Amino acid sequence: ESETEAGNWVYGADCYYDTVDSYSRKYAADGHLEKTEIQGPVADDASYVTAGAFVQDTIALFDGGLDVTPGARYTHSRADADKVKDPVSGKKISVNESWDALAASLRVLVPLTPDRRHVAYAGVAQGFRAPNLSDLTRLDIARSGELETAAPELDPEEFTAFEAGVKSRTGKLVTQAAYYYTIIDNMIVRTPTGRVIDGNSEVTKKNSGKGYVQGVELAARYHFTSSWSAWTALSW
Repeated sequence: ESETEAGNWVYGADCYYDTVDSYSRKYAADGHLEKTEIQGPVADDASYVTAGAFVQDTIALFDGGLDVTPGARYTHSRADADKVKDPVSGKKISVNESWDALAASLRVLVPLTPDRRHVAYAGVAQGFRAPNLSDLTRLDIARSGELETAAPELDPEEFTAFEAGVKSRTGKLVTQAAYYYTIIDNMIVRTPTGRVIDGNSEVTKKNSGKGYVQGVELAARYHFTSSWSAWTALSW
């Protein structure tokens, strides 16, 4: 975090790396090993990495009459799986996919009183989720009577969220009300294929979800002392 003449900057980077060994074996009634599958519930000999960098600046304008907070995040995700069972041929395949995204956000805050005890705010933000190893390579029972198989050609999910609300502090009472609306595109959804495998209906993941989520949130907190408070919240 850096305080500058151009605002209060917050920035950083993060990296997450996961390695997976996954196996499945089928035994006969007499206990001897009958079959070793190509993979377990997810791909064998697999790795997944997510790395990103972000920056955000809070700028006070009009002598503190308006706070503007722009931000951006770059994300790189990569999945490498050496042992995946092809859902059609049953043979071993590999999955090597990567995704890059730049998501931005903008938030404004308007003090309603000079002491900033009552403020209004609004914002818009983009969201991004790359398919994970389970989305891409799963081979496992999804629900009773359903077998989920690999979906190696999935695209990322994308979201755009809008929010507006007010916050208020009166004595020891703090209240907040907000409304949000999130647009969903390319959402990854489990979908039947019409095939039957070993008596189970096959399902797989597809980018078939599209729609929105909206809601209202109300919250209140009362500070009895500096060490004790009680809060309640309602979400629709």
